[in-house]
Amino acid sequence: MARFLVDLGPDEMLDPRAALAALPDVLQGRRPSWGNGLVDRWDGVAWVHTAALVAARLDDTIAARLWRGQVRALFPFLDQMRTAFAAKYEQRLLAHLPIIKDFHGRKKPYADPYELEHYDIKRASEIGFAEAGSDAPVGLHCSAPWNGAHGPR
Repeated sequence: MARFLVDLGPDEMLDPRAALAALPDVLQGRRPSWGNGLVDRWDGVAWVHTAALVAARLDDTIAARLWRGQVRALFPFLDQMRTAFAAKYEQRLLAHLPIIKDFHGRKKPYADPYELEHYDIKRASEIGFAEAGSDAPVGLHCSAPWNGAHGPR
């Protein structure tokens, strides 16, 4: 499987499900088991080989497994970028804090730019918080008020 995946192009590596669908049916009418090499045990949990999942057409399980692998690589990078953004634009963000977010009736204030979540940073870039003509990234030149996910404060 590793050799198969390594030979894919960059786009297929990001989402190899179409390429995986072309794999031969490793099940051939059998159930995955330890004996046929299609089940392993990791940390006490049975782990079915990806080729067996493809043959069984368990697309949701394959998608979840793919996401699990991607999130391990992407989230640390995205969090590093979120922190760098907060550091560079800390004063501009502070001018629009605190924001109050509502979690099913439980209100949580955010007053520290470094506590803002990815959505908040995205929303800030869409609505804007920078002075026109500043060195803020494209998309941040807007004077609309921003209060987290809940509009004007």
